[in-house]
Amino acid sequence: MAPLDYRNKVVLAPMVRIGELPTRLVALRHGADLVWGPETVDRAILGSERSINGKTGCIEYTKGNRVLYRIHPLEKGRLVYQLGSADAKLAVEAAKLVAKDVAGVDLNCGCPKHFSIHAGMGAALLKDVPRLVSILRALVQEVGKVYDIGISCKIRLLDTDEETYDMVRQLCRTGIVGLTVHCRTTPMRNTEKALLDRIRGVAEICHEEGIPCLANGDVENYEDALRIMKEYNVDGAMIARAAEVNPSCFRKGGKLPSIEVARELLEQVHPSWFEPSNARLLKSKTTFQTQNTS
Repeated sequence: MAPLDYRNKVVLAPMVRIGELPTRLVALRHGADLVWGPETVDRAILGSERSINGKTGCIEYTKGNRVLYRIHPLEKGRLVYQLGSADAKLAVEAAKLVAKDVAGVDLNCGCPKHFSIHAGMGAALLKDVPRLVSILRALVQEVGKVYDIGISCKIRLLDTDEETYDMVRQLCRTGIVGLTVHCRTTPMRNTEKALLDRIRGVAEICHEEGIPCLANGDVENYEDALRIMKEYNVDGAMIARAAEVNPSCFRKGGKLPSIEVARELLEQVHPSWFEPSNARLLKSKTTFQTQNTS
């Protein structure tokens, strides 16, 4: 599997709980180029057992009776595994566990929630750039190059442009294949307007280093993503809250009514959807692309 190319992509953001398999499949069906799974902490996935569900064809990572992570065949080549880690060794061990089943591994460097930062993960890494750099370098050398998959990261803006630019240069030189910028600082909440103007300088540095830059923050739909890519000279856009509300926001023809999307989501989780006789399961990547151009 060739490393991912993040250029000209409109993608689904990593979101806890809502970013599980049903939402990812609906997003792909309606045109998302790539989908991020919800952040999974290194210690959580370590020790899990990999198996293939004979009924659904899904790859499942389980501990005891609990499925920690589920991957559908239709996600092949388009699923990015977001990893929560504050330790290079643990990050590599966790990434190796899933490397053959995903298209890329993305290190979470932007989550401001307590469950992430209390252990030095997420946005806490932005305060320890040497540690962040060491984790990314280890992932690139020991996972990305070995398994031929993309290693990337998702960050937030630092307090000043100078601090942000210095960090971005260091991150780009670790060997990552993509950088996503949530255009808010760590103290900011999603209800506050994203600082999209500040991504222009970040994108310039990324381009100087040959690394694609994706914008995240207040991206509403496919058309809005294209506008942001053009206006701010970024290579792609990541949709979060709008996709949480209605994952058909990736459609080129405009999003579907919420009731229709709710019905699709229910079909994903209903066991009968996975029966071999059910044609909905057999919709291929080509079908997704065809629907997206309608």
